[in-house]
Amino acid sequence: MKKFWQKYALLIIVTAVIILIDQATKLWIRNNLALGETHCLIDGICEQVRFLHWYNTGIAFGLFQGNSLLFSVTSIIIVVIIFVFYIQIPQQEWLLRLALAFETGGALGNFIDRITLGHVTDFVAVGKFPIFNVADASINIGVALMLLSIVLEEIKDRRKKKAKELASDESVPEISQ
Repeated sequence: MKKFWQKYALLIIVTAVIILIDQATKLWIRNNLALGETHCLIDGICEQVRFLHWYNTGIAFGLFQGNSLLFSVTSIIIVVIIFVFYIQIPQQEWLLRLALAFETGGALGNFIDRITLGHVTDFVAVGKFPIFNVADASINIGVALMLLSIVLEEIKDRRKKKAKELASDESVPEISQ
């Protein structure tokens, strides 16, 4: 059990925190705003930032409406793949591990809604951008962290390669004529 916890601690903790925040905020919205009702966060900028109780049976940006069951199954498959792949990532690649934890928390947060409600509760409305929730934001943060991780690993690999080239150039003696 100790080995399991060491391997999966970051994934489990971050996932749990995201799910708790996601589900608590969605519950607050469902209990305090009727479907379609808006709540201004800051007077004067309600058109830019507001809570708007809405639901979604599709995926991001309201695409593919009416497919909650399909996306529930897809979410579980993705979480299982992440869980299997996660332990293959070296401990020092913590940014990639964190990215996968954000993705898992987001996927499970929306999965819980799909299974219990038949749809996902959305409520964050920013300008003309599609309405989203904490789980959606977590998935997007996970993607951004994953891309950042890939870029940083590429930079690190290039530096190592350059350092090796410099070291091999210095070890080759010059031939004098």
